[in-house]
Amino acid sequence: MYASVTYGSVGRESVAVWRTRVSRRRRVDKTGGMIRCVAFDFGEVLSSPDDLYTAPAARLGVDSAAYEASYWEGRRAYDNGGSDASYWTPLLTRLGKRPSPELITEMAHLDASLWARMRPAAREILADVRLGGTKVAILSNAPFVLDMTFAQSDYAE
Repeated sequence: MYASVTYGSVGRESVAVWRTRVSRRRRVDKTGGMIRCVAFDFGEVLSSPDDLYTAPAARLGVDSAAYEASYWEGRRAYDNGGSDASYWTPLLTRLGKRPSPELITEMAHLDASLWARMRPAAREILADVRLGGTKVAILSNAPFVLDMTFAQSDYAE
């Protein structure tokens, strides 16, 4: 069995030493040594939208730097299950926009559509992993509206 770690250390041993020792043991686990599933994080791994700040700023008619400065304020709570209104109301207010229910919904959907665009190279990696018979899981701490967008995407199965 070959184990892989991308960063960090195992106790006082470096990862390189740990990898060597694990591979020398040739232990076979319940899966026969095969990797049965690979999990990927979505945001900033499979998706990195170039227009994350510019497209919404253009829609709102505000400076993209001002939008970017406000974007991450309160985002963690939103990604951890906060409502669209609890995230977008303060953001829109900071930008001098009236946070109507319609605008909040529109901005939530625009944001989700931007994040849901998977990078072409990421699609290729996922296809290669699946072609080898390995299951793929995609994880995200994204808000509910993005979950619904994922479910409707061309890569959902």
